Amino acid sequence: PNKRIVYLTGEAFFDVAEDKTRPFTIYSGSLSTTALGTSFNVRAYPEEQKLSVALVTGKVEVDNFEIDTSEILIPNEQLVYNVQELESIKQHFDTELVTGWHKGLLIFQNSDFNDVVEKLERWYGVSFEIQKLPTYQKEYRGRFNYQSLEEVLQVMSFTSGFSYIINDKNVIIN
Repeated sequence: PNKRIVYLTGEAFFDVAEDKTRPFTIYSGSLSTTALGTSFNVRAYPEEQKLSVALVTGKVEVDNFEIDTSEILIPNEQLVYNVQELESIKQHFDTELVTGWHKGLLIFQNSDFNDVVEKLERWYGVSFEIQKLPTYQKEYRGRFNYQSLEEVLQVMSFTSGFSYIINDKNVIIN
């Protein structure tokens, strides 16, 4: 075959070997990202309003079939497409914040409680049941490197004023 094709739902980091005769293309929602030799992150969760492609090294072309646009990204540029508003924005990004997940870094930066819960559910494969909202719910900041869910919740519960119970794949906040 003369093409390398991936269909993505979710998030993945790619480090693509250069092969000019076989372009590498990722289809994610209404975006396709084509690379010849590069490293980049694609985020395309179906329940989220935004799709994004963040380029670390090399060069990629991002085509949007829904609004018929094409953008070339250079290192440290990210294309964010808002599915609901049919709008794309090209911007610079913090590499560690966007791609640190694939190196075991769980990072929160100005995240609210709902964002933190959503990220923890994905990261650890658990479900949260919120019986009582914590006292503090805004601007969570933290960096965790290969730490357990228990360790993360210990830090958060201390600073946010909540208690928790971990029961297998269920977390109860009370």
